[in-house]
Amino acid sequence: LNATNIGSASIQNATASDTDGAAIGFNQDRGLVLENVSGPISIDASTISGNDGDGVVITNTNGSTVTISGSTISGNGQPDGSENGAGVVLTDIGSLTVSDSDISDNADGGLVATNVVGDVHLDEVTANNNDSDGDQSGDGASFFRSAVNAITGIFRMLGGSATTDSGAQQRGVYIDGAGSTVEIEGSAISGNTSNGLEVTSMNGNTVTVD
Repeated sequence: LNATNIGSASIQNATASDTDGAAIGFNQDRGLVLENVSGPISIDASTISGNDGDGVVITNTNGSTVTISGSTISGNGQPDGSENGAGVVLTDIGSLTVSDSDISDNADGGLVATNVVGDVHLDEVTANNNDSDGDQSGDGASFFRSAVNAITGIFRMLGGSATTDSGAQQRGVYIDGAGSTVEIEGSAISGNTSNGLEVTSMNGNTVTVD
């Protein structure tokens, strides 16, 4: 599914997955692509897996929110490294909420976001083994910036995990510039080959891990 210049998007009980059942050569590039969306975006109870490239790509929501709930976004990107692919790739969005979802076993990162204008809430999210091609470029959840902060609001992670037991993930959670507090409670972040939690440029804000 590829949609551009739309008002809003609600995806429910959808499947955007591998079309040939093979571990290599999936035949489908990206699962879901939404660009220039002026209203809120929600993805619920959906499976987006086994695509050659990225599973979900959302770009430029004009400050609108993105919500992902009860979904599985896994196994995207070529495990032999022949084509890059992350689970969820977000660029220039408003607030982000991900809940009760599994974003794991992707080749080049689980959740990869750049420029979130608002808060980020990860509630019972599993983001494990997201460097499945072993090229040392996959984190569980990573937030990058092209301006001052990767996230302008609060980052809160409740429950869930960002781990690996096979060396197939670099960092658990990475935030390049926090505009407010970072709070992690009851979450498992372990076994990653680099830092479990890495936050740069806190701007005087606090990090709380409980």
